[in-house]
Amino acid sequence: MSIPTERDNLGAQLVDIPGNALVSTELNGLANNAQVLSSVINGNGSFSNTASDGGNYSGAGGVSGAGAPDVRLHLHLAPNGQALAVNSSIDGWFLCAADGATYESGSAAITPPRAPDFQFPVGGYNLTSLALDLEILAVGFPICGSIKTLIRNNGLGFALAPSGNYIKGYPQYPTLPSI
Repeated sequence: MSIPTERDNLGAQLVDIPGNALVSTELNGLANNAQVLSSVINGNGSFSNTASDGGNYSGAGGVSGAGAPDVRLHLHLAPNGQALAVNSSIDGWFLCAADGATYESGSAAITPPRAPDFQFPVGGYNLTSLALDLEILAVGFPICGSIKTLIRNNGLGFALAPSGNYIKGYPQYPTLPSI
């Protein structure tokens, strides 16, 4: 199986590494206007994105981005019998710990004092019987030794389904076109 490739606006090839769930069961049942911090990936909710981590993006116990400058994100919301409120979104922040232990401000109770790193506009979609899958093609990915993901249910009007929700990340590396 070949890895799919795309090109950025300068013609550089973007190489996708197979994705891993940045948040999964943490999203299940997430209440309206509530936030949740990643806790499942690697057993503690954190992953790495440094050039020295060897590019091991293989799942629990070794999730990393190997210094990727961008990440493609995929949101999957399971059906829950509801229509999403207009102008609602799923917002997310990448919270870094430069020292590997002290993360920037953000938790289930504290919204980071900056704009979200990514936002999935989901308002108006209907989840009565079908799942919703959305992608953001390129989000700036922090180069950091320890990263957690904070997610907010921003005004959907109800809790997410009790199972089957996730956000996967696919690190992307530009390579120069051959001459």
